[in-house]
Amino acid sequence: MKRIFALLMVVMLVFALVACGSNNNSSNNNSSSNNNSSSNNDSSSNNSDSSSGGKAAGDIQLAGLVFSDDQFMNALLRGYETAANEFGVKINLQNVAGDAAREAELINTFIEQNYDGIAIAPLNKDGSVPALKVASDRGLLIATTNMDLRGGEAGFIVGGYTSDDFENGLAMGAYAAEWIKKNIDGKVYLGIIHFDHSLPDQSGARWGGFLEALDKAGTDYEVVSSQANSQGDPMGLAASMMAANTNMNVLYACNEGSTIAAAQAVEAEGRLGKTFVFGYDSSDQTSAMIINPNTALIGVVTQDPYTMGYGAVTLLCQALVEGKDMSATMGTTATCPGEVLVKDNPDQVKAWRTSNGLAN
Repeated sequence: MKRIFALLMVVMLVFALVACGSNNNSSNNNSSSNNNSSSNNDSSSNNSDSSSGGKAAGDIQLAGLVFSDDQFMNALLRGYETAANEFGVKINLQNVAGDAAREAELINTFIEQNYDGIAIAPLNKDGSVPALKVASDRGLLIATTNMDLRGGEAGFIVGGYTSDDFENGLAMGAYAAEWIKKNIDGKVYLGIIHFDHSLPDQSGARWGGFLEALDKAGTDYEVVSSQANSQGDPMGLAASMMAANTNMNVLYACNEGSTIAAAQAVEAEGRLGKTFVFGYDSSDQTSAMIINPNTALIGVVTQDPYTMGYGAVTLLCQALVEGKDMSATMGTTATCPGEVLVKDNPDQVKAWRTSNGLAN
């Protein structure tokens, strides 16, 4: 069921990419075509069934990169692998563990070993994009996930899939504002656990959207503590934030690990019913916490990493295996919409778990 859903999502998102491509500035489209003419057009003329220089699918070698070991990135890897298997191509899956030097080293290795393409969740724009551009110039096709690259800076990518962190934060904040109105009397004293220290653009968009939604709803709130989970101990961090701000009645966590830890800290500190948690990213553990009425986690906004990964490798394989003209999607990034899962709707959470292969 998950593969069927993902395939339908990819088909829909390809149409979105085509629409995005049609709206791009013509100069960007022209430069994208020029950047990739040697790797696409020449090989297409050699073999109408493939743009990989006449290689059979089984001889095509792809790489799939992520930058951390968590449920989100592991779902991305599963998406990469599933699509590669369906097209019959080889794929080398790697996790750079947040190490920019390791990411650059691997990209260079793929160039030297004559890989055909890379699907990647880039670590950051400043370091990752130039290295990927070099790989593109050397003939590798690039598809991105989990980062919004478009226009001139990434005209060389065959396409990408990502979430909109700000819109997802906005959706979570809109629900939180309504929940707060019904369940909290008086002012909200808010704590935020973020990861601005490692990925400031992504992290800032997540809490920025959340706060904007509270502002739009007219929520009376004060941010009493905003802390980065830079020491790798989000539970201890949440506990110390509540200890220093005993009036804190809402915590918003910007990623899966911090969301779980914040909810656990509320229980450990005996603050159930006093401090309520909203978060970002769903997993087996967070969704189970939402269903459980005796936890502090009220809701999370999900992403769809599996479909992102599946879509990225599908784009590469459409070009390399099917010889498809990718000019409509060059330099564009499609958004996989998020979903808000909440305690008030356990059936929705259970349906999400079922669609992700989790037991209820």
